[in-house]
Amino acid sequence: MKNLILIATLVFSISILAQHKEQRSKSNDFSPEEMATLQSKRMTLNLDLTESQQNEVHQVFLKKLNDRQVKRDAKNNSTSKPTKADKFKRMNASLDQKIETKAELKSILNEAQYKKWEKSLKQKKRKSGRKLNN
Repeated sequence: MKNLILIATLVFSISILAQHKEQRSKSNDFSPEEMATLQSKRMTLNLDLTESQQNEVHQVFLKKLNDRQVKRDAKNNSTSKPTKADKFKRMNASLDQKIETKAELKSILNEAQYKKWEKSLKQKKRKSGRKLNN
């Protein structure tokens, strides 16, 4: 009887993991161009961006998402397990990219818009349950 319960629990867990993986893959159906468009429009709605600000933000997101796509493709094509140095290099590059994106957005947005954007990022991180890195 215990074995039956254990097997049922295992099957249930595997099915939930498969569904979660399928949902994550569906969110990656958009191209970097489409994702950049959606993100810039969300920011426009939340921050009342001007047309020129919207275009500049779109370019920032497009560059960021294209870089992410290249890194994801390289990771998927790699057959070897990353070393500690590789992980450090990847994490360091990721943080550098975040700093660069933040600086670019700070130059595009006015002070009030930037503060509102930062506040929304913190709320999003808090909602998702991740620790704040700032």
